[in-house]
Amino acid sequence: EISRLSTDSYSLMMTKEVCSKSWLFGSIVFGVQVTLLGLIFNNQLESSEDNSFFGAPHRVSPDVRAAQCIAMMITICTSNDVIIPIKEMIMLRIRNKEEWSKV
Repeated sequence: EISRLSTDSYSLMMTKEVCSKSWLFGSIVFGVQVTLLGLIFNNQLESSEDNSFFGAPHRVSPDVRAAQCIAMMITICTSNDVIIPIKEMIMLRIRNKEEWSKV
């Protein structure tokens, strides 16, 4: 079975030579995304009103905690942003350049 990589900057970066224009473009995209994530995370921490992260309540019932855990697991398992990169990292373990023509 032949699989295709997704058309994103990470696949581009992983399949091109290091320090090529395509690889540098993917690195810049990654750097911008990490910077934005850091800015958002910092803003969320500064805007929390009490001592907890993001202003989350400390004491909730066990039912709420169980529902939150189940919701997180469902979200992680069904999110394409998690499943596709895992699949591609497995595919990218191919070291033989001749095999890339099949992907």
